[in-house]
Amino acid sequence: MDVSPQQQNAPEVHILIVDDTPVNQRQLSQGLAKRGYETRSVPDGPQALAAVRSNLPDLILLDIQMPHMDGYEVCRHLKADERYRDIPIIFISSMDQTRDIVNAFVAGGVDYITKPFKFEEVVARVETHLSLRNLQRQLEQSNVELGRNIHELDTLRIIAQTLNQATTLEEATQSGLETILILLDAQAGWLTLIDQLGVMRLAATYHLPPTVQDISDLEGTCSSCKFRRGFRDTILTEPTIVPECALLQQIYGSSQHLPLHICMPLQMEGRPVGTLNLLPAPERVATENERRLLRTIGDQYSATIERARLFEDVQTLATTDPLTGLFNRRHFFALGEQAIRAARRYNRPLSAILYDIDRFKRVNDTYGHSVGDQVLRAVADRCQAVLRQPDLQARYGGEEFVILLPETGPREAQQAAERLRQHVAEPAIETDGGAVSVSISLGVAGLDEWGSLTLDELLKCADVALYESKRNGRDRVTVRGCRRSEMTSMSA
Repeated sequence: MDVSPQQQNAPEVHILIVDDTPVNQRQLSQGLAKRGYETRSVPDGPQALAAVRSNLPDLILLDIQMPHMDGYEVCRHLKADERYRDIPIIFISSMDQTRDIVNAFVAGGVDYITKPFKFEEVVARVETHLSLRNLQRQLEQSNVELGRNIHELDTLRIIAQTLNQATTLEEATQSGLETILILLDAQAGWLTLIDQLGVMRLAATYHLPPTVQDISDLEGTCSSCKFRRGFRDTILTEPTIVPECALLQQIYGSSQHLPLHICMPLQMEGRPVGTLNLLPAPERVATENERRLLRTIGDQYSATIERARLFEDVQTLATTDPLTGLFNRRHFFALGEQAIRAARRYNRPLSAILYDIDRFKRVNDTYGHSVGDQVLRAVADRCQAVLRQPDLQARYGGEEFVILLPETGPREAQQAAERLRQHVAEPAIETDGGAVSVSISLGVAGLDEWGSLTLDELLKCADVALYESKRNGRDRVTVRGCRRSEMTSMSA
């Protein structure tokens, strides 16, 4: 039996499992028993409360959606009774929205695991919170004053957990803002971030009036508004309380009682990132402890935003062509294989277009490579503007591009290719070297019904068709059938 470190030279640890699904009960109970824990399982809220009263557990694993009483209500019942309020409760649920997770923490939970769960993760979190529970007991015995600090640490922990789950900038901004403002009991707020051009822009809002479209369009006269508009000219490094902000007068109307406005500048290694703005509930007073907490939250939030930005930058570098902004060849093949599998599985049409810029070497030789790059970008943009949202365009290499068209047979693809050819040909492309006229040759291949054709074979057919367009005079579309049994070509 694998004995948990929590169990070595320690009294028995009792864990109560509350879940109405027998399979989950059995998996958790058997797995935790092998780790040396004593477990009990009950299927609903009333039985959970009875089990707690009969034999106090050291930790509870609690589902949310159950008959008779949901997990939130069970948690609130336990936290309302001082005999049970210190029992760590870990929610395990398939509900994964930000509000669901925040509600679990607000109800009194110490952690949140989404289903389907990984057992090793459950064990790790159980051990973590049993350790935290033991530490909490020691702290409670040492000093009552630590209660306030524990509350702050708990708030920071919840915020950190939410922010650590964010993998995209959108998740970090919107989910992070909602979590922070909910836990700080703010009635509304917003987040501004400095973009790559150095402009402070609205990134996320929470409970602002629906008439507000973009706070960056509004003008305020307080120090935080000046910082928002031109952060280089106004130094703002600490949470700033603005009792009468002109910005809020424009949001809520000058006739209304304006809420308190707290502006927290976000920085990373001394470099401004943006501002976190919150409007506390009317009865709240911003104490020095709350300002200190806000500074710590600001540091956490800044680091999360920068991490999300870095992740998105890395993702972009790994998947896109830096010159045209299209997908690169490697990422195209990854997405193309998915499209091929879907077309084959559901027997749906799929076509490919290969095209390149005619006599592109002459453009480079005549105008230089800088103008050549401008022509490449312009051609890619013109073609992208004609394509549908599901169509997938990528830079294939040099002046050659590839397009995958789902739900499109060869004849429809031929029509699409002809639109591309015409859209590129006129008008001439404006460049630093003057107007440059170019044309493209296109090869089309596809099937109305799928057999065992691969992506490589489809692209080889399109490549043969492109070669025929080049051989027959350029600036034209050639369509080629792509069956293994027969290869039929049609000239556009």
